[in-house]
Amino acid sequence: MAKWSTFQILVIANVILFMFMLERMVSSRTIQPPTAGEPAVNSSFSTLIVYIIILIGVYLLFLFEAKKNRDIFRHKAWLKMPQVSFVIAIASTVLFLVMATIGPLFAWVEQFRFLLYLLGSVFLFMTYLFIFSLIHKSRFDEKRVEGAVHWSLIWTTVLFAGTFYLFPSL
Repeated sequence: MAKWSTFQILVIANVILFMFMLERMVSSRTIQPPTAGEPAVNSSFSTLIVYIIILIGVYLLFLFEAKKNRDIFRHKAWLKMPQVSFVIAIASTVLFLVMATIGPLFAWVEQFRFLLYLLGSVFLFMTYLFIFSLIHKSRFDEKRVEGAVHWSLIWTTVLFAGTFYLFPSL
């Protein structure tokens, strides 16, 4: 197995370990309700940090794939990827809303909490994939893909940081 594939496996294992540790930390903590004068304990900053850590994992997966010097990012399918990823994101959103409103999603999440982390990771992956595909399509003639991978992390992080700044109650 190549060096970059080993690194990708290690990244996936570390993200899974991070989510497991996060679940253990959240499930073992008892949260006291705030009194009238105190602000809520949960801040959007900690959620943003978790999102950024998972985004860095996705970024490393793409970076290590780009370093393999295979032609996976040179395939013509990447020219259609912004539309494909957008359609997949819309279909996933509709499926999520249907499952959340009339389906058993909340019962499943109560029973299997890891589904919450899985759904969040898929959402972050799809957002990163969409932004990467937009940047990669605009730079498709360039030989090196690493630049698009780096810029995708920056723009995805700016997008989520801006969202959490504008809507701090998320």
